[in-house]
Amino acid sequence: MLLVAGSLARGQSGFISFGSGAGRTMFRGNEIVGLYNEPRYGFLAAVHYDRPMKRFISLRTGIEFQQKALNAKGPVYNNNGEEFENARVYAHYNFLLIPLLVQLEKRGKVVWHLAAGPYAGYLLSQRNYFSAEGYYQTAEDNTENFREFELGIEAAAGIRFRARKPVSYRVEISDQLGLTNISKVPVFNDGMIKTNSTRLTLSVVYRWR
Repeated sequence: MLLVAGSLARGQSGFISFGSGAGRTMFRGNEIVGLYNEPRYGFLAAVHYDRPMKRFISLRTGIEFQQKALNAKGPVYNNNGEEFENARVYAHYNFLLIPLLVQLEKRGKVVWHLAAGPYAGYLLSQRNYFSAEGYYQTAEDNTENFREFELGIEAAAGIRFRARKPVSYRVEISDQLGLTNISKVPVFNDGMIKTNSTRLTLSVVYRWR
């Protein structure tokens, strides 16, 4: 974020974008998570700043909100061993993310780009949701069972095309691979819980100066 503040203070040119989209998150790191859970789509919103550095290179940072989510699969039973009808169990992990990406661009009427770099995440909240036929939906906050911070790497590819000066539009697909264990509590067979999110983002981009 210091990159953004310094560039704006010095009046340097750059691009500010406002985007939204969705991410499909897979959880990994232990033998159980893949057997009893499946990916679920979650909401994504982002504000980015791109600063051109050289002819084909720029740096990008910003702040993102992403809802990383999963569905539990398999039957769900009550305390009497009876199976719930039409039961749904899912979880939301709400993160703030700060990426720092090096971006390679092929510029023209349409700008193509590839980007890669690290990101840092902060877990705002984690909740499990349950609903079944004849029951009200319930939510359980389990934030205290997870670590506040996550570190990972991101790779992205996309295009940006001009609409009307100084506005353009960007379409981007990216993948964020979490490298750190986000669980505070012991995991089955000394495992971990890590995230892997594939995201699609649509952004409105404004040229700064």
